Amino acid sequence: MNIIKNIKAGVEFLNQQQRADGSFDSWSSPVIDNFSGAKKYRTVFANGLILHGLNICQIDGLDKLKTKLFNFLRRQKGENWRYNYWVINSREYKRYRVPDDLDDTFVVLAALYGHDSEYLRPKDFAAITNVLTSQEEMEGGPYRTWWVPDDFDAKWRDVDVVVNANIAYFLHLNAIHLPNLDSYLDKMILQDKLQSRYYPDEYSTIYYLSRFYQGRYKNRLVDWLGKRKNEVMTANILNLALYVLATINLGMENNQLEKMVDKILAEQKNGGWPAAGFCLDPMLGREKYYSGCQSLSTVYCLAALAKYADKFLIKVKKNQPVKSVVVAKHQVVYDNIVNLARTDFGKLAGDLRADSLNFLDKMVKKDEDGEIVLLPWVVALSLSTVIDKKMVQKFCQASLYGWMAYTLYDNFLDGEGEPWMLPVANVCWQRLNKIYADMGNPKMVDRMEKLLRIMEEANSWEVNNARLSDKRRVDSKNLPDFVDYKMIAEKSIGHALGAINVIELAGGTSRDKQNMYDFFINYLIARQLNDDAHDWEVDLRRGQINAVGEMALGDFFRQTRRRYFVYVRDIDKLRLIFWQGTIHKVTKIILHKTKKARRLIGRVKVVGDTNFYFKRLDKLDGAARLAISEASAVEEFVDSYK
Repeated sequence: MNIIKNIKAGVEFLNQQQRADGSFDSWSSPVIDNFSGAKKYRTVFANGLILHGLNICQIDGLDKLKTKLFNFLRRQKGENWRYNYWVINSREYKRYRVPDDLDDTFVVLAALYGHDSEYLRPKDFAAITNVLTSQEEMEGGPYRTWWVPDDFDAKWRDVDVVVNANIAYFLHLNAIHLPNLDSYLDKMILQDKLQSRYYPDEYSTIYYLSRFYQGRYKNRLVDWLGKRKNEVMTANILNLALYVLATINLGMENNQLEKMVDKILAEQKNGGWPAAGFCLDPMLGREKYYSGCQSLSTVYCLAALAKYADKFLIKVKKNQPVKSVVVAKHQVVYDNIVNLARTDFGKLAGDLRADSLNFLDKMVKKDEDGEIVLLPWVVALSLSTVIDKKMVQKFCQASLYGWMAYTLYDNFLDGEGEPWMLPVANVCWQRLNKIYADMGNPKMVDRMEKLLRIMEEANSWEVNNARLSDKRRVDSKNLPDFVDYKMIAEKSIGHALGAINVIELAGGTSRDKQNMYDFFINYLIARQLNDDAHDWEVDLRRGQINAVGEMALGDFFRQTRRRYFVYVRDIDKLRLIFWQGTIHKVTKIILHKTKKARRLIGRVKVVGDTNFYFKRLDKLDGAARLAISEASAVEEFVDSYK
């Protein structure tokens, strides 16, 4: 299997197929998997799909091609960011004229955003919002497909599952989730109503949904794929590529994936893959026609190969290191610690062994900056003296087990825990305790027990004070009081355990250890507030009030003088209050805490190099300042929307 060679050939093929204006031709055939003698059309839709496919490839040799296509699609924009199926002023545009529609519009918008996330300005989002609102079947979705006058025939006023999936994907890229739109998609999946009137089969629907859907019926999408893992081997090459992409997107285990990739590789000819019908073209007479082209098939075959190689074989992404510089610099140590855990879990039996190993892989993937595994190691390297490296590696191993247990227990506290993962959490908890017990250092055992008790007290407070009995509304008299926000740091103060022990091994004084503890309190407050600023609305929808959500709700009650916040009625007002006021308070606290953390780490006398700590704090400062910039953009959006 030489995937890199096939990918390079595919990129060269696409460069040959691209027109001077940056676009690709689309073909139309009455036979879904036979495009010999097909009619040649010029469609905006195919080009939007191709740019989206190129965006997810993330492989070398595509920059010039993507930029030309991006610029072509920019020129196809109609009034108020509306797009038509046909290329403007093409022969088909004049002969087979159809109204502008949301499917083309949001496929193209997602492709443009995926290529350049800075391209759309706040005033553009305001215009897009106005256009979307005009097509509401009900407030907040779902949405009708076509822009037509109210007196048009009812067939032009349909609501389609794929069209709404493409809208939801664009919104997802911008961290926007509409409860009514999400409920509509949930309903379509639950009722197995995944066939669109504009597409020949459900493969495209499943692929579209797999890009973003994390709802309660995700397993139904996985089941759909599982039932067709044999059938798809005889499907056309485009559907096979979409199947592979959906499988990887949804994290589905599939022992036939390698065979599918082998088939994709085998069907490549002269650099490209054969055309197949992706969507329906306008009928000619009473005969159904399918839209597709070699370029479209090639892009999605390349995307499938690149994603497969990235996940299972090698890294082919351009300029995108798998781990941070910290991990890369200490890769041998990192791998040694992870392999010790892998060996440990390998001694378990049955499902517990498999679940533990799978979760370990997820934690390693999540640990992009190396803090979960390497924090004690990097702290040791920052010291002005040398300490026992074997002991530091034990702290690292304990940190990994502690993070795994903490993450799983936290899932249960949030009501998202999976029962079969509880034994994994318990095993990790046991391993953490055993590592410290075997060290034979009573002080360190006492410290571990003290920090873990602080964590559990904080968790207990949060569960009892920051959960809603009724997700639909919040009583102003029952808002949680986070006081000085120390509690949100104490929830994960176990993160400091290895670092404080390293300071003790280096001969640090009681004041050094206290300063390191206080450093982590301030660092973790800043980090958690940064996370909460992104998650407050999602948490609120789940019936949880995080620290930033409490600030926003407090501002809401003070400004509106209401006793109750009612989610459906007031969420738009709350968002506006957050961006116009609350976010400024949050960033002020974050910057204050990072400034204080810098002073504290400078007072730990055994630390000789503060560069690692300052970089962590600089990252939080940057995120805080970016939030202020985003708040200004929101204000510009609101002004444009008005």
